[in-house]
Amino acid sequence: MPDLVFGPHVTGYSALGISIGASTSVFNDTSAGRTIPASLSVVVTAPTGASSTIASVADGQSTTLAVTPGINVIGTIDNCRTVPASGQTPELFEFQFTLRAQGSVRVGPFHIPVSAQIDSFDVRIATDPGTHAQIAGGS
Repeated sequence: MPDLVFGPHVTGYSALGISIGASTSVFNDTSAGRTIPASLSVVVTAPTGASSTIASVADGQSTTLAVTPGINVIGTIDNCRTVPASGQTPELFEFQFTLRAQGSVRVGPFHIPVSAQIDSFDVRIATDPGTHAQIAGGS
């Protein structure tokens, strides 16, 4: 069973009075003996409950999810890197996740295009599952 290791990170944006939102969560599944980053997956969820998954974290991986009629949110992974341990800081795997809204909304007889970055954030996870559990548990 995958463990939630980041999130849910909730994003909200409004374009032309239309709410565009999504929630991002990162899961770690070590059941097949995989290690970070191969064991990580990213799930983007719309307010309607629909979701889309990036099964493997790597630069350039993306997913598209319809969040409201005519508008999709595209989530993209970039800047994957391992940060060596230093002092009291354990070895970390980091990546940047960017969400963009794309599509169009209908206002009267017109279709108005929407293309905007709605969020971008870094995800940092200790590469050692035991260390991550300690950090997440606050001990």
